[in-house]
Amino acid sequence: MATALKTNANGALIVAARMTRRLIVPLTLAAMIMPAAQTFASDMSEVCAKEFQPLRDKAEERGNLLKVASASHVGADVACKLIGSFIESEIKMVRYVEANATRCKIPPDIADHLKAGYKTTEALQTKICNAAAQGQRTGPAGPTGDFDAPH
Repeated sequence: MATALKTNANGALIVAARMTRRLIVPLTLAAMIMPAAQTFASDMSEVCAKEFQPLRDKAEERGNLLKVASASHVGADVACKLIGSFIESEIKMVRYVEANATRCKIPPDIADHLKAGYKTTEALQTKICNAAAQGQRTGPAGPTGDFDAPH
């Protein structure tokens, strides 16, 4: 189903605004990922927990930035950068879990849960960043140039 790209009076893509409003999805993902990470942290050794905690904290911090951005209705370009930052945090958590599953006795479902959250966030990132790219390619809504009246 194709949708036409529309611009408002200021030349901003309406699609980008809609995508930005949909930032609630990554926040929901963050809410799903954090409990899994907390369960993981409670089941592993103290050393593993100390290693994983900064990764979890960073993901939570970046998830909170997305929440604030969503409430502020930021542009798709800003949302794209923020969701990219959140994905970096997700990747670091997944890599840690995969690399330390045996040593830290991490249940396999934790890694599966983190990977599923990452894939969903990645799909949303593609949509938001594509909307941001469309917005950058679109010129102003009206004429541009020097329109001073002759003296």
